[in-house]
Amino acid sequence: MKPFKTYDEQIDKLSDVGLLPKYINTPTGPNINGPVRITIHNPFKKDVTERAIRMHALQHSKAYVIELLQTYGYYNIINQYNKPFLSDNGYIDDIDFFKLYSVQQVDTRIKNLIFYPILQIEQRLKTCMAYEFAKAYGPFDGDSIINYQEPYLNSNNYTHSLKTKDHKLKHILLINRLKKLYKDTTYKPFNHYRSAHGHIPIWIFINKLTFGEMLHFYEVLKIQNNISSFFNLTPSQLRTCMLFLNQVRNDCAHFSSFINQDYPMLKKDLPLLVDFIKNYNLNSQKQITNIFRLLIVFKYLLPSNPYDSFIHAVDKDVFSMIYSKYIPVISEYMQGILMAPTQKSYKDKLNFLLTK
Repeated sequence: MKPFKTYDEQIDKLSDVGLLPKYINTPTGPNINGPVRITIHNPFKKDVTERAIRMHALQHSKAYVIELLQTYGYYNIINQYNKPFLSDNGYIDDIDFFKLYSVQQVDTRIKNLIFYPILQIEQRLKTCMAYEFAKAYGPFDGDSIINYQEPYLNSNNYTHSLKTKDHKLKHILLINRLKKLYKDTTYKPFNHYRSAHGHIPIWIFINKLTFGEMLHFYEVLKIQNNISSFFNLTPSQLRTCMLFLNQVRNDCAHFSSFINQDYPMLKKDLPLLVDFIKNYNLNSQKQITNIFRLLIVFKYLLPSNPYDSFIHAVDKDVFSMIYSKYIPVISEYMQGILMAPTQKSYKDKLNFLLTK
């Protein structure tokens, strides 16, 4: 059992494991320069370790640490990012609270950058699915509203072969979920179309679906080829891209880690993935870090102009930043986990994706 700990007790725990110094007082102003760097100098009249200097600099940071714990939570700063910095005897010597916090801040910066493009892709997928579904199943001019059944509630428009692990038919589960959503009387677009047109067309209804519900909708469609071909993908290639993005989207929305998360594998025959592996002499996509797998997925699902803009934003706000603000241990770790051992290396990879 994990017992409740006050912020002071959390501070004591961080001090006990060596991530913070033992505090003597609680002044109001920390000696901190920005969220990821600490301005430090050697106050001693002899050579001491970098850790000793940092612990001295952190003596007046207790109020700021409590503020960070109140904002992000102990788990979201420590437990989500500490694994690479643990040894058999606890933490390695060159790590402390603010170095872990700097990893969290870089990860947060990445998640803030990637969340909006994922929302763009979600809307693009929904628009494409609604267009192809309506083109295949209507409604069409001349259809009667009398006894009309929405095509997305008609089981004949879905494949019947897919089952869950507990042997339930996926299309039946989907339709039951869609029926519940259809009854929503609080969503103004639904109310308008019911009142003005007597039904809710798919291009309105699909906006109410979550990313996960949209994925389930796609999985049981008979017209997957019509949708995936729009993105120059096969149905299974698009499905793995959506599975990947669904989890990334959830992690961004719920403050989970992105950089060190295990995400679903993309389809092995995805052309750009194959080219990337070959060009950089990799054995498999497991060697491709999350940021570059995401950029490969974005290449297929984002329009070209937003994609180009996103590449430049990632270069400026993430990759360039980890080189311009050196933090011992952390900068080397970030360069590794972002697949950017040198500036030339990451710029080459970004350019490779831009020009493909």
